[in-house]
Amino acid sequence: MSLQENWSPIRALWKRSPSVAIASLAPDGSPHVTPIGSVWLHPTEPRGIYLELFTSQLPKNLDRDPRFALMLVDNGAWFWLRSLFAGRFSRPVAARLHGTAGKRRESTEEERARFQKLVAPVAWTKGHGMLWSSLPFARDLTFTRVSGVRLGAMTKALSLPLHAPR
Repeated sequence: MSLQENWSPIRALWKRSPSVAIASLAPDGSPHVTPIGSVWLHPTEPRGIYLELFTSQLPKNLDRDPRFALMLVDNGAWFWLRSLFAGRFSRPVAARLHGTAGKRRESTEEERARFQKLVAPVAWTKGHGMLWSSLPFARDLTFTRVSGVRLGAMTKALSLPLHAPR
């Protein structure tokens, strides 16, 4: 499955995934999964950034071993309800992006502004300021491959590019 050829549907899936999960390797080699809401994917190239917030173990893991897997899931309630009624998913429900993370660096004003635009609909809330008033650090993400996620019989007939091989 070509990462570049599927980049448009991958980005569309990302836009329907308000938060993602990043799996990294813990010091003992076991998987360490971290929920992240501050990931941005480039419009045309298989790369992105994430703004490093709140995490303590993930930065240590990526400093030691930059490999990761990022899970995108379309978790829209109406999408799932329509899919359950139809007995099939009409579009990709999830994908795994595999890649490497760059070194921690200071975020740019453009990156901070882009993220603030994403969370602008909740800027009026108390939690917005508590969570996202400071976005000092970022990491560049380079994606090397994508793998689809198959959810049993509901994805058997899915003829979109982002499904796992049968």
